[in-house]
This record gives sequence, C-alpha cells and structure tokens, in this order.
Amino acid sequence: MQKALLLLLLTSCIAVVQVPVTEPPEIILPAGPQEIVFVSRFDTTQISFTEEKVTAVYKESYQAFIEGLQEGFNSIEHLSLNMTDTAVPGRWYTSLTPEFPDSTQVIQLITQYKPNYLITLDALKLDLQREEELIDYGYGAMGRRVYYYIDASAALALFDQNGQVADKMLMSDQQFVENRSTGIFKTGPNIGDYGDLAGSLVYDLGYEYALMFVEYDIFVTRYMYKSKQFKQVIDLVENGQWEDARKALLPLTEHPNQKIAQQAAQNMAVVAEALGNLSEIAGWQQKAQSKRL
Repeated sequence: MQKALLLLLLTSCIAVVQVPVTEPPEIILPAGPQEIVFVSRFDTTQISFTEEKVTAVYKESYQAFIEGLQEGFNSIEHLSLNMTDTAVPGRWYTSLTPEFPDSTQVIQLITQYKPNYLITLDALKLDLQREEELIDYGYGAMGRRVYYYIDASAALALFDQNGQVADKMLMSDQQFVENRSTGIFKTGPNIGDYGDLAGSLVYDLGYEYALMFVEYDIFVTRYMYKSKQFKQVIDLVENGQWEDARKALLPLTEHPNQKIAQQAAQNMAVVAEALGNLSEIAGWQQKAQSKRL
C-alpha cells in the first residue's frame, strides 16, 4: 500500500501540502467571559523530606507551577483566573491518585468566592528516573552508564458552580538531564540536584494546563493536484496565501475541460479546510465527484 502511494505521488501531478486546522479546546467551557478561582490543596508548609535540598526543590517547583498557570491564563482574554491563598492544611500529596475534594468542600469554596468554575491543584510529584547500562571494561572491571530523567506531574480538578466535576486532568512531562559513567557501587544524584530544571518543567505544566481551555492550531497533510493549470495556486498555497489561492482557483472549477474542473473542485475542498470554511468542504467534494461522471 505504501509503495503504491509513493508510486502515485511520483508519477502523477500531486502536491503534498500542510493545511492549518484549528482544533477545539481540550477543556470546553461555555462561550463568553468566565471567572475561575484557583485553590491549592497542596500545602507547601507541610513538605518535609530527609534532604533539605529536595524539600527546597519541591517548594520552588510549586511556585513555578503557579507562575506558569498565571502566565497561561493571562494570555486568554475571556478567562479570568483568581488565585486564592486557600490551602488545605496538612496536605502535600505527591501521589498521583489523590483524594479530590468532596462536593461539600467545593460548594463552600464556590459560595465564598462566587466563580463560574473552580480549579484545584490536588497533587504535585517530582521524580528522578534512571535507566542503567552495565559496562564490561574487560579484565574483571565493571562499570555503569546511568541516564537520568526528571518526571514532573500535577493532578488538577475543575468544578462547576454546582460543585460537580467538570474535568480531571493529570499533567505530566519528562526531560533528560544527563548521563554519567559511574563505578558499580557509586550513589547517584537525586531530584534536589536539579532544582532549575525541575522548576522549568513544572512551570510548563502550569502554562500548558491553561492553554487546554483555548483552541489550538495543528497542521495536517493533504494532497492537491499540481498540473500546470494549478501552478499559481500551488505557489500561493506553499507561501501560506490561502485566500489568494481560493480566488485563483475558483474560476478553474468552471473550466470547460471536465478533468480540470474536477481537480479544481477537489483542490477547493482542501483550500476551504485551510480557511476554516468547513461547511463548504462536502459541497466541493460532491462537485468534484459529479465532474467525474
């Protein structure tokens, strides 16, 4: 099948183009301005690890998450995020199966702050993962090469005005930090050695969570006819001038040569998708089909 497609592309007048497509938000709220309150249920005052530097990294990373969340929502005009000082004392879940607040707690917070929606941060977790490769140097000498990765995760919940769960989200990301050749018994680093990297990773989690509330653009692969009649159109498309391509292509859909008209209609379906005129796509595809008859 792949060989047949490759042969088609090589032997026919087909251009491979990248079409911008707008995808809906991953978390969909009603249209219009929305007031959102953020409540932390991750109490940093209670964090305590054996090594002080690990505790410090957790506290700094928590602040980085908050900063990323604020920056993300600040970039969204129709959403207003109110950061509260509320935290549930004694909680600092690092488990990624946290105890989410019950409806009574949520209603109390909504009654207090009167938002359209409530976001809670219920857990934050940092891990230093390692992958190990055993090395035989010969003559009985052994060693290891260890690869280290930071894993960062955050568990959040979204509640509506009635205290009902609108969404639960586990955000996670990983970043390679280094590899080391070590002796067979040498102790490696821990998360406390990578505070800046952990903070950067967690900042991105907060920012990316905010962007889940807005539309986003991706590129999808489409195919267009590129025979000599469509050279100008393809040149415009490759320069991202989709509206100009539509204007140049439209007269060709009524070309007296049925094959050219059919190919133009098929190309118009691709252009309509790129311009976001989704209701026109089926019509152009049907017109292309009718020109084949």
